[in-house]
Amino acid sequence: MEVSYRPGSHRPLLAISIGAGALFVLVALAIHAGVLPRYDHRLLASAIAARAGALDSAMRMVSLLGSEAGVSLACLAVGLKLWRLERRSFGLGLCSVANVGATALAVGAKELTSRARPDPSGWIGNFTGSAFPSAHCARAMALVVVVIALLRRAGAARAAWGAAVIGAAFVLALGTSRVYLGGHWPSDVVAGDALGAAFGAAVVMLGHRRPHQAEPREHRGARRRSAAPSAR
Repeated sequence: MEVSYRPGSHRPLLAISIGAGALFVLVALAIHAGVLPRYDHRLLASAIAARAGALDSAMRMVSLLGSEAGVSLACLAVGLKLWRLERRSFGLGLCSVANVGATALAVGAKELTSRARPDPSGWIGNFTGSAFPSAHCARAMALVVVVIALLRRAGAARAAWGAAVIGAAFVLALGTSRVYLGGHWPSDVVAGDALGAAFGAAVVMLGHRRPHQAEPREHRGARRRSAAPSAR
């Protein structure tokens, strides 16, 4: 049975995109003005003080799941789920765009801001590049937003709620892991989440500029045959 995306207003997605984008800009300005660093240092110190052997391993695993490879595998899994619902690769395409696009935006922002990471002596693992924003958080949040929106428009309300709960828990755990492992300031995580949410919502809006009601394949075939000119 085919399930089509339901037409709907873009207003909620537009609000998310604008609001999250504004939050990203506000965080960047607050860092530049020296407002957030004092809180960043306190929260980072608290995270480092809470370290324990077993928790270290768990945080490493969560961070690995938020890597490019981990999110790419998640895109594939979600794409297969959406294929079962709609019988086309549209969902996989949007998830992939969200993953690649959010990562590219985060990397670009890193190049522009060049914010230094916390002291390497407190790192667990290796970190490269600038700190702001967290690319891990940006791509994970973008994927979560896209998946929830696609499931809702496909009429899979229960699956959408499940994705929202799991996605929120994972994004929170991922952001915590990036600070816990010592490679990011808390404000990097907030900015990454905001950037990902803004981009993810924009991807869904652009992908569904003209939503339509799909029809069963056999109906489409009958319609095409009836529309074809008769042989003379």
